[in-house]
Amino acid sequence: MGLTKYMYITVNRPAVDNWVRLHHGETEKVRHASELQHDLAREALLHLGLTDNIEISALADIPAGTGLGSSSCYLVGLLKALRDLLRVPVSTEELAEEACHIELDVLKKPIGNRTNIWRPLVG
Repeated sequence: MGLTKYMYITVNRPAVDNWVRLHHGETEKVRHASELQHDLAREALLHLGLTDNIEISALADIPAGTGLGSSSCYLVGLLKALRDLLRVPVSTEELAEEACHIELDVLKKPIGNRTNIWRPLVG
């Protein structure tokens, strides 16, 4: 039995300035992506070479820290949204590997296994 819960992520390139704006439980506004406190967003942006002039908003039915894979879902959704913004297509397998690399190799997150990454991709 699966959960019917959703996460919505929007990305935008503001025309008025070059700030990085991130809206999740809190709001961050920085000059360069490397200054973001939110580690998943920071590493996703840096991984794709997006360092400024970006706004990201996220809204989810399940909050972070519940153990239900919401952080992995956020990362997969963010990477997909950013790639769509850049018009750089990615296969499901590539997206999963990219998310695994960031969460397991770069951030050393103790997510257990790669199942959390596949869950948002296949339902």
